[in-house]
Amino acid sequence: MGLLRTTASVVKTIIGSSILTISWSYYFSSLLPGLLFTLVLGMLSAYSFFLLGHCSDVTGRKSYTEIWAHTVGSRCACIVDLAVLLYTAMTTVGYWIIIGDCLPKGLEALGFSNLLQDRVSAILATSVIILPLNFLNDLAFLSYTSVLGIAGAVYTCSVLVFESVASGPEVSDWIAFSVEPGWFVMLPIVTFAFNGHFNAPALYQQLESKSSARWALVTGMGYIATFFISALCAVAGYIMLGSELADPGRSNVLTAPYLQGKREVMVAYFGQTVCVAFAIPLNLAGMRDAIDGMWVRRSLHMGSGVGPRTRHFVLSGLCCASTIGVSLVVSELGVLHAVNGAVNSTLLMFVFPPLMFLGCTSGRPFSTGGFTWYRALPVFTMILGVGIGITGVATTICLQLGMEIRR
Repeated sequence: MGLLRTTASVVKTIIGSSILTISWSYYFSSLLPGLLFTLVLGMLSAYSFFLLGHCSDVTGRKSYTEIWAHTVGSRCACIVDLAVLLYTAMTTVGYWIIIGDCLPKGLEALGFSNLLQDRVSAILATSVIILPLNFLNDLAFLSYTSVLGIAGAVYTCSVLVFESVASGPEVSDWIAFSVEPGWFVMLPIVTFAFNGHFNAPALYQQLESKSSARWALVTGMGYIATFFISALCAVAGYIMLGSELADPGRSNVLTAPYLQGKREVMVAYFGQTVCVAFAIPLNLAGMRDAIDGMWVRRSLHMGSGVGPRTRHFVLSGLCCASTIGVSLVVSELGVLHAVNGAVNSTLLMFVFPPLMFLGCTSGRPFSTGGFTWYRALPVFTMILGVGIGITGVATTICLQLGMEIRR
């Protein structure tokens, strides 16, 4: 793929349902800390994303797990597969939740006020429509929906900015700066907002005339675009709604009563539904591949009579049914993203890539000035990832238990 098409694929890989919950995370941290950490974590995410392309170039491997097996060891490759499995599974559940939240409102905007007006029927109907896509071997044609996904994200961002400007900064009780335990809810959600790393090696290998310089350009452009979309959505939603974001079921910013009945917002509901629906088969493929990888490695040691075709269909059905089932009983999008960001995103973004980079550069001589790039920054990134993971899980549990994490 060319430079611009690869950049578009990077943006679509990263941008997703997080733009709907990042405003909610700013409620727990206040505005300025949220913006600061969005910038810092975005830069560190871009750094580790670049490292994955560099590792793919050095090793010649085309997948996240293959690079891990080559640089760290194949015996513990199941750890990476498990993290990818949980990340893609929880992301897919989030997509089904968005469909349950948004499709009824999108249909209402088109005049179908009596069709699929509860979340369960909306999720089940959509699952039937896209079911054939979940069993396909080749999903390459869905790469062209990157443009549709980016357009949907930009439109949603534009709607939130427009509504925020129209309402004015005095309409809500937003806070510019405060020191809160809620920072540790915000951090994993912001981390989740920049995660597309498990697909980075494949994107690097598809880049025409690939090199470190061209990959750095793709990474830079992709993350700059992602940062501005995410930051604008976060600021606009938080200033517009303030503490209203803390109300039950309000972690999806588009569900706020203030936005109900507005025609441009109704279009955003339907647009988000279409965008995430086409992303579901891609995430289910990631789930299937992760399980299949663990299955194959186990079979090498213990033997298995199940062929690849049978595995493909069995795993596709299992992944589809399990994510739909969870989405029917889980409806809180923000908590799901917080846990996914704290557990899986931190591993895939801040812990595993530096470990693989250190494996690629072990024994390589470097100047005193290169110490920061080759050793200090990777180690710092790993420590940060572990810290965000532990504090994020603990604080999210406290939130679910009803404990006060914001004064």
